[in-house]
Amino acid sequence: MAFSNFTVEEEIQQQQWVDFAFFATKGIGAMNLSIYPGKVWKLKEVRMHLSVAFGSVQNFIISLSAAKGSAYNMLLLSQAMNTVSEVNLYYSTPLLFLSDDHLNLSMFTSIATVKGIEVIGSWAVSNT
Repeated sequence: MAFSNFTVEEEIQQQQWVDFAFFATKGIGAMNLSIYPGKVWKLKEVRMHLSVAFGSVQNFIISLSAAKGSAYNMLLLSQAMNTVSEVNLYYSTPLLFLSDDHLNLSMFTSIATVKGIEVIGSWAVSNT
């Protein structure tokens, strides 16, 4: 995305935003998803559903892998999923991701459960 003479903030304000929802399911085994639409986008919500709650600690991790480099990476959530079958992470002010940033969602387990993921946000659509 070319930013011409605008600052990044001004360029973002010039965008129209289109809502999206991404859905994925995973059966038995580790889950490792990476979402990167290839354009500036905003994260509004992440939902994770398990068919069965775990009896032992299994962590569900959401992180930002920043295009600017590892100094900008960020852990957004680390949730122990023992006795929990749903997680809903909601941002009243959506998080802004640059076009090359990645949202990573992972859970390393061999326990037999079906995992459902929903990622809800909006991405930038140029006004021109």
